[in-house]
Amino acid sequence: MPRQAQYATGKQSPHWPEYLGRLALLLAIAVTLARCTFLESLRDAFGASPGSEAVPAGPGAAVSLWLDLLCLLPALLVLVRRIIDPAYRLRSTWPMLAAVPLGVWMLASAHWADDKFACIIMAAHFCAALAILWAASQLVDRWFRLRLVAAASVGLFSAYLFQGFYYRFSEAPALQQTYQEQRQEILRQRGWKPTDFVAIQFENKIKNAEVMGFSASTNSFGSLLVLVMVITAGLAIQRFTDGDDPPWGIALCIFVALGLWLLLYTKSKAAVASPALAAVLLVSAWGFGPVLVRHARGAFFAGVAIVLLISAAVIGHGLVRHKLPTASLNFRWRYWVASWPLFWQHPLLGVGWSNFSRHYLHFRLPQASEEIQDPHNFLVRFFAELGMVGGLLAVAWMLSLWYALTRPKLPSGDTEPALMLDSASPASGQALAGILAIAAVAVGINILASVDCNQIFAYVTVEIMKRGAILCLVFTGLLLGTMRDLQHAMLDNRPAPWVLRAIIVALAVFLIHNLIEFSLFEPGATCLFCLLAGSAMDIRQSAQPRDRKRNHLFALVETLAVVMALALLAMIQLVIPVTVAEAHASDGDEALRKSNLEVAAADYRLAWQAVPYNADYIFRAGRALLFLPQFRDQAGQLEALPAHWQQPILEAFNKAIAIDKSVPTYFLQRAYVEALLKDDSAADADYRAALDIDPNDVAMRLDYAGLLLKQNQPSAARRQMELALQYNDGLDEAEPKRLPKEKVAQIEKQINQLPAWSP
Repeated sequence: MPRQAQYATGKQSPHWPEYLGRLALLLAIAVTLARCTFLESLRDAFGASPGSEAVPAGPGAAVSLWLDLLCLLPALLVLVRRIIDPAYRLRSTWPMLAAVPLGVWMLASAHWADDKFACIIMAAHFCAALAILWAASQLVDRWFRLRLVAAASVGLFSAYLFQGFYYRFSEAPALQQTYQEQRQEILRQRGWKPTDFVAIQFENKIKNAEVMGFSASTNSFGSLLVLVMVITAGLAIQRFTDGDDPPWGIALCIFVALGLWLLLYTKSKAAVASPALAAVLLVSAWGFGPVLVRHARGAFFAGVAIVLLISAAVIGHGLVRHKLPTASLNFRWRYWVASWPLFWQHPLLGVGWSNFSRHYLHFRLPQASEEIQDPHNFLVRFFAELGMVGGLLAVAWMLSLWYALTRPKLPSGDTEPALMLDSASPASGQALAGILAIAAVAVGINILASVDCNQIFAYVTVEIMKRGAILCLVFTGLLLGTMRDLQHAMLDNRPAPWVLRAIIVALAVFLIHNLIEFSLFEPGATCLFCLLAGSAMDIRQSAQPRDRKRNHLFALVETLAVVMALALLAMIQLVIPVTVAEAHASDGDEALRKSNLEVAAADYRLAWQAVPYNADYIFRAGRALLFLPQFRDQAGQLEALPAHWQQPILEAFNKAIAIDKSVPTYFLQRAYVEALLKDDSAADADYRAALDIDPNDVAMRLDYAGLLLKQNQPSAARRQMELALQYNDGLDEAEPKRLPKEKVAQIEKQINQLPAWSP
């Protein structure tokens, strides 16, 4: 009796190296689910200050890097199986021929990037996701495994629904009430004035109860919600097509209906429109499927041509009318217009991965007030940050990936027999344990990475209970997608072409959304995209048997060298130092909250010594010493500095600027200290340097004008006030950063009292 038939009847266990493949797939799915259910951040957006409360710490750079190492494990397990199992062969994955050089180029760009820390960390995230892509392209060669990946998307979808509705109807009202009662104290702890732009934005997010799920923005959450919703719809269609009991498909349709409802709360127009686009594509796949199969290559090139024509039409409209049709798209147009001169300043190499924001401020249009981190277009980002080399590699990766995804190849049936779930089958325990293990490992990683156990017991208890609910929902989604029926309790290994179509359509819609958004580059979203793309690509390849006569030395050496090099480099030169640095920085934050300024500065300095290419650590060391209540006037302004702190503060700011010369705040803080020390020429030079980085900042020009007045340079002060009003006039009428009319009138009156400026 063949081994597979024996296994199906419970008479023989599978060949033991096969367990490595199963473990690799389960781990790839679990790590991806975990990363998609919490928000990872590179740096704290708010920072600590004396007297502020310690907010729960989320996953930072160190935690993210350890998760990157977990993402490498599935690929390593595949390689180990290849080494110990002579009968196992790797598949040639042509999209990796562009993806691997792209990842290497990202890491190499740290050599010329200003913010080397952001470049290295974010490049590591992308490379980890590429490891997931390669592992999935070797593992998902059976219909049951594709259904398992799709079922994981259903589980993730249910977690998104839970998080979204829980926030909208439970957490948001409580947060709004707390903010209303403690508004002044909350703003004071963060060092904000009620009129500050960041305070206004923060307040608007609370008032509007913006549903962001586990993402950085409502738009990102909306795009991810649509991604998993389309796959859920595909599973529902597959259920009805297969003639399964109606409750299976109806349950999935209920999920889709809830997702459409939740989309309305994201207030993302693109996300709301995306399901309609996905529906059109799915209907087209149904109506023109046979034609597309017969003319697959022509259809691929026709699709590329359509994308190019639509892109050309959008660009042409923007160039002719100097804007795009809606306010939201017009904001994006301004970002892209500013990205063009940014690209031409560094056409070959780019500015370094994740360094767009460092250079954008110099080129942004006067009417564009946002200090964005991303150009809101994944192709524009590749070209702007990685230059022509990285941009062309990204285009090559996308083209080769989509060519592989659209090949008209499907396996006729599953080579892995179905696993019975009833107690009579010895395989039932393994099947259920595997599905439960995915959910349990994902939630376990989530708890370890995202729950701050240093908080009060009540907080930790609530957060763990929420993760418990997510565990149940993910497990339910996995069962809805993988169980064939209740009567026989069998896992489904039937062909699932509609699941495959839904995955491909979902990926296409997700990329279209990322032509005006940035969700693709969140670590969890990148892993999810690569898991789905690799799975769909492998099920296409599985139509052709693995060539057991070829050595596949090229694929083995390529992947083994890249994965092992990344793992060792990350462990030795990246993960451990960053972990140490983040621990010291956390100690510094805690000391600063307790007003132990010297201790805080020392901790930040230790963090910088562990990771000397992160200017933020040493900058915080100098900034910590500026919180001096005993040297402030009644208005809260700092009047003097202790003599023994002057040199350490300036030294810290000098080192921060030497490491990263692209941050205006570094120059402004040093100018602030230099003004206190009566070093007028140095303060003037630093203000000019900051304005050269961000020439459109109205508030900065007004501050500079105030400094010039103190230095008895009235004509130069007048010039800065005039420029401030000029840039202010360029802002939209509804822009929160636009100066009130009363303030403008006050500045104009002051200008009239000052002598005219002459070059």
